[in-house]
Amino acid sequence: MGNEGGAKSSKKSSTKANWIKLSDTEKQGVISYTKKYLDQTNNNKFKSDNFFKNVFTYISKEISSNINQYLNSFYTEKKVNRKINTEQSLEIVDLMTLAQILTKSYLDSDESIYYHKSIVLILYDMINGELFSWEKNKDDLNIETITKIFNFVILIYFNKYAKKSSTLNFNTKEIFTPEFTSNIKEFILCNILNKYKLSQDDFTIKINLEQLNDFIEKKLFSLDGFVISYFSTVLFNLEQDSNNENMTSFPIFNDPPSTLSIAKFFFYCLSNSIISSKHYAFKLYDCKVNGYNLSNLVYSFLGFTGPIIILVQHHDKVKDDFITFGMFMNKNFKECFSNYCGDDLSHILILGDKMEILKMVGDDHEHYCYISSKNQKFQKMQPGIGMGYSNGQIRFWLDANELFSKSYFGKYDDVYEEGSPFEEMEEKLEICNLEVYGFGDDDTLKDLIKKQERDKTIIDKMKKVDKSAFANNEFDREMFLSKSFSHRQVVDERARNDLENKDNK
Repeated sequence: MGNEGGAKSSKKSSTKANWIKLSDTEKQGVISYTKKYLDQTNNNKFKSDNFFKNVFTYISKEISSNINQYLNSFYTEKKVNRKINTEQSLEIVDLMTLAQILTKSYLDSDESIYYHKSIVLILYDMINGELFSWEKNKDDLNIETITKIFNFVILIYFNKYAKKSSTLNFNTKEIFTPEFTSNIKEFILCNILNKYKLSQDDFTIKINLEQLNDFIEKKLFSLDGFVISYFSTVLFNLEQDSNNENMTSFPIFNDPPSTLSIAKFFFYCLSNSIISSKHYAFKLYDCKVNGYNLSNLVYSFLGFTGPIIILVQHHDKVKDDFITFGMFMNKNFKECFSNYCGDDLSHILILGDKMEILKMVGDDHEHYCYISSKNQKFQKMQPGIGMGYSNGQIRFWLDANELFSKSYFGKYDDVYEEGSPFEEMEEKLEICNLEVYGFGDDDTLKDLIKKQERDKTIIDKMKKVDKSAFANNEFDREMFLSKSFSHRQVVDERARNDLENKDNK
């Protein structure tokens, strides 16, 4: 794209390039977008560095270093009579070819190169400057390159969120520290190797192509669509197009999660196709902010019109480590009392270094979820929130009366897939925090506002409950009245002695 005349001739020739299957509107979008990178003070020279920094962000140096070599590899495979010199600036036909590969080849059944190949493999090739570089080294993929690509995908989400937030300001260098990159690498390895924790030897294991494909195809269902929609938005110059937002939606949270990292929250959204198409993730409840009252937590999502997740942050005292897991409820979540609720899309989720979605697999089509906010007369079931069921016992339980002593996580039941981050068949939970997120769009937001207005009166009444109402509730004693009950054992002992003295008299 050396000059204006060159750009015009390239535009004309690009319409004849039979390997480019962009629509006329998409071609015009590429032309409009690349015009932003013409240096009018220097004979309209194409500012390729700026182009790559904006399009490929975190991996721009790796891509730009080998992009000419990569495109030559592509042209050779396509038997196209075109070759770019190493130092030659890209022209419109090359940029349209790039857009074609990044946005169309995945779903092009006539495209033998990347049809149904993950966008991760396409970017892997671009970084290596050669087609099928992943095929040639399929038994020993470069985990450092894969980690860089995942960081790039994470940054797309961060940028998407930052554009919609008036409070989020971040510096890429401050976020993508060596520690952050190391954590992402560990996350990838744990999922590829199917381990909750890695040994030192695991970091030297060779990763093969089949393992990478399994991880993406079986867990990150929405990854390719998310990245492809990003490239379509940028390269077709649709960032200011309001209609494009409806086509490329992805949940942006109104308040960052406190139970897990934003990156893991993002990966979970990629793993759940029900919520990945939603516009928003609304934080409905956070125990550290709103209080450790399970009844209030239940009220925060009852009546919400979209799917929800309840996140539980557990502290392993022995390992001094934190892990987050939770419950996904798609719909039909309501007060159960003696019955159960939910549907067959409900699932248990584990969001440690290894991410697991434990779906419904059993013949039990009744005991998906249980929700009860308070004690009910003439009912045997205790109040709380639970998922799964086997032999009269709920598998994953949050107890409303004794949250810190009677909540637990089981390894298997008759409803959901087997799985647990714990060695014990049933682990008593050391709960640090609980959060609830609801997912939806603009209509869900309107419904949420109406719901919160209805709930305000109820919440205000709850805030006026006197201290005596907390006396029989363990988690409220611990979280709200710790000073009042700090000498609980002494007081109880004194009360028993007084009672005995009265009886003796």
